[in-house]
Amino acid sequence: MKYLLISDEYRPTIGGIARVACALADGLVERNHDVTVLTNGSRKAINDFGDEKAKMEYYHRPRNAALGKVYLCSLWPMVNGRWIRRQRFDRILVIDASNALPFPIMTKMGAIEYEVLLHGSELIRYSRNATTDRLMRLALGNAKRIFSTTRFVESQLKSKYGHDSIRTSCGVGDNFIQNHADPEKQRELRSRYGFDANDFVIGTISRLDERKGNDLVIDAVAALATKYPNLKYLIGGTGPQRAFLENRVKELGVSDHVVFAGRVSESEHVCHYDLLNLYVMPNRLLKNNTVEGFGISFAEAATRGVASIGVDNGGVGEAIADGVSGVLLNNADIGPLTNTIEEILNHRRIFDSDRIRQHGRQFTWQRFIDRMVEPCQDQSIASREV
Repeated sequence: MKYLLISDEYRPTIGGIARVACALADGLVERNHDVTVLTNGSRKAINDFGDEKAKMEYYHRPRNAALGKVYLCSLWPMVNGRWIRRQRFDRILVIDASNALPFPIMTKMGAIEYEVLLHGSELIRYSRNATTDRLMRLALGNAKRIFSTTRFVESQLKSKYGHDSIRTSCGVGDNFIQNHADPEKQRELRSRYGFDANDFVIGTISRLDERKGNDLVIDAVAALATKYPNLKYLIGGTGPQRAFLENRVKELGVSDHVVFAGRVSESEHVCHYDLLNLYVMPNRLLKNNTVEGFGISFAEAATRGVASIGVDNGGVGEAIADGVSGVLLNNADIGPLTNTIEEILNHRRIFDSDRIRQHGRQFTWQRFIDRMVEPCQDQSIASREV
């Protein structure tokens, strides 16, 4: 089958939507489908993922948000609409919902069947603006199928736009499930970051933006540092808050307790989770209405037997099983966060690593791809039966 996947985010960009798009593209190719990815060529970063399995096509969306919206509703449908029609794809999957907005315009030039995968923030953010709300309503209304990544997204879709959807779940890579911890690599990482054998290492591996709550974790570490000199915080990732977080560390005098790892390479991704005693990401619901639609990093930590602390907003309540794979806080507040870290550090709150792994390993990309492919298979079976 000939697939087109459309996503504004794709590797080497690091982020949840990029991981979803990459996992789907690779998985479909491995199942012997002909896959083309149409993505934003203006996103540039270090690529250590190896050769692409899918075919690649690029557009160049302006980085300015306002210009980007104009581009999506003008040049994008004209240029890419013609190309898409010529290619005669069997299925078109829009992985990043912003790219669904041009399709109602494109369909006026000739019918194009497409399907949309929703992650959460777009439904909240776009519905707050009259123009984007109308475009999203049209885009979803014309879609052949809609997929939701969590129950949270499913409920948002139903309440705001009245549509049902096929629910799937994000996943983790096979390497998270299959790879064994490497003691030698752990010693090398501890040496690299200056961690002693008895240090209690908490960590966050994500894009460094306000939604992830890294600053709250730094504040919690500062509150606990005097009492627990062996408490260390590893921050993995890059993003717009890097300078702000570094300044916060200096202001609070916890430079000996906080380490910035920078971008974690794909080859070392799994072993960085193995370095942690606790994964901490107190996710916020921001004023611009972005929310953690699922939280793949919580599932990745769980597959390695590492408990997590997150906040019960968006879809995080599905990524973390409260009391089993970690703790769900009601709000992203410093007091409860600090107390919970201390309880786990003191073994007043204990988690079973086997139960944590069991929870995490239900989230696989194979299951995700199965759910994305099933409707098409069902349709093929039905047409044969008729």
